[in-house]
Amino acid sequence: MQFPVVATASALFQAVPLMAAAAGRRPPRGAMAWIVTWCALNFLETAAMFALALRNVHNLWVPYLFEPLEGATLLWAFSCWQEGEVARLTMRLAIVPFVGVLVIVSLFLETTTFFSRAVGPLTSLVGLYAAASTLIAKSRVSTGDLLRQEWLWVGAGFALYFAVHSMVGPLSALLVGDLPLFNLAYNLAAVLDVAAFLAIAWGFRCAPDAREAAALLDDSPRARRVGRPA
Repeated sequence: MQFPVVATASALFQAVPLMAAAAGRRPPRGAMAWIVTWCALNFLETAAMFALALRNVHNLWVPYLFEPLEGATLLWAFSCWQEGEVARLTMRLAIVPFVGVLVIVSLFLETTTFFSRAVGPLTSLVGLYAAASTLIAKSRVSTGDLLRQEWLWVGAGFALYFAVHSMVGPLSALLVGDLPLFNLAYNLAAVLDVAAFLAIAWGFRCAPDAREAAALLDDSPRARRVGRPA
């Protein structure tokens, strides 16, 4: 089975945030460590679906295994960026009913023989809410250069990703009988996915540890000698 070039590129770009995290001077901590976990789970999910598709094996059941884990991981990650204890605790307590609803819907309302009509969109809408609400809350109290804040790039990347994927499942079900439109929709979603993962990867570059490493490098004796006027 051959995959479209755009879809293949989009799948490969899912590894870019993991590479950015690995390239850091220190291991990610706090929210960024949980973001790494989400990226790893998402990459494994995509890899499993590609591996099954290459063998012409049905793969629409794979997301039902990963999405509860991914959703819980993402909520915990964004809870680390909440400004108040109430908001942080609320987002963490929401994980239990959220995962419970996903499991119940997967078992009794969904079918693994067709595109998800509930679990996928629900997971994406919750992820979109977590990302958007974090962006709003942090923007209100943030000081300094916003473009150098890791939560801005990560939040914007996830907001874009989940905004797209909240529509992918239902749209796929509607367009499954129209192959040209179906392929166009998936190619557009793949392009937006690339943009989302690049934004998330840049967030690792802006993380505090990365900024500290850059400051240390700029302040090193060698850097001072190079930068000193003759």
